[in-house]
Amino acid sequence: MSPKICVITGGSGYIGGFLIRALLERGRFDRIYNFDLREKAFDDARVECRRVDVRRPIVESIPEFDREGSWIFNLAALCREPGSEPREYFDTNVGGAETVTVWAEALGFRNLYFTSTMSSYGRMDAPTPETARQYPETPYGISKAIAEKIHSAWMERGADRRLIICRPSVIFGPGDVENVPRMIRAIKKGYFVFPGSPDIVKGYGYVYGLIESVEFAIARNERLIVYNYAERDCLPLRGMVKAIQESLGNKPVTFRVPMPALIAVAYCAQAASRLTGRKSPIHPVRIRKVAFPTNLKPQYLIENGFTFNFPLEKALAHWKGKAPNDF
Repeated sequence: MSPKICVITGGSGYIGGFLIRALLERGRFDRIYNFDLREKAFDDARVECRRVDVRRPIVESIPEFDREGSWIFNLAALCREPGSEPREYFDTNVGGAETVTVWAEALGFRNLYFTSTMSSYGRMDAPTPETARQYPETPYGISKAIAEKIHSAWMERGADRRLIICRPSVIFGPGDVENVPRMIRAIKKGYFVFPGSPDIVKGYGYVYGLIESVEFAIARNERLIVYNYAERDCLPLRGMVKAIQESLGNKPVTFRVPMPALIAVAYCAQAASRLTGRKSPIHPVRIRKVAFPTNLKPQYLIENGFTFNFPLEKALAHWKGKAPNDF
């Protein structure tokens, strides 16, 4: 009997690492191939790492496998904003979608899971389900929206193919160094600045909950699934600050600063950075992102009975238990 395998592009990244460890624990696949430019040790003979650049045609060969039960998880992406030139998002995210789907077709894969992004919706002032129109505003969001179309075209070319597209919110958890950890560090120091309104909703999701959604989706017998991943009831920004404050056991000084003032400070910080040669974390793009509403609604998961195990308070407690040094 041919083995069930999975190929994970970008498996050395943050979400990829959690996904590989979860798949190993559950024993769903006999072998896991990690296609990435960076090697990452998993200390398990079932994982094979291969240096692959998805921006170029994929030429990797794979031994015979069970096409019915094997999967590709296409996670490879350029996503950090700011940090790259606009064309680089298209080279990686659109180019990668093309090379992965061409390779999947050549080898006869029937199942493909693709991580897109909530940024494909653009501004989300109201709760935004999967049926909402997509109006991406950044090279990252636009490139991912195009990549979704490329994956959908791959599915349509074979009646026996399955496709799952996940549009995740900001994902956080143990070992993370991005948005939510920045909030935690600021609150731990005793302050937090609201960039504009403290009542905007920023979609967020705990990494362990995201992995549970992956298992939930691939277990369902549907040819096409498009779903958002965020916690069911995301708190507004002031609620997030309060939950983190209670988790840390301290009460920060919070104050609101108008966006124009913060943007001016950010431009000054970047100018000083260029003069001194020292990078500053205060960047106009990052400031605008914090104040940008991303009220993502996981409607598909709600309607189909997915259990949301990690509201923010429980996620923080679980995180502290897994990685207390992060706090």
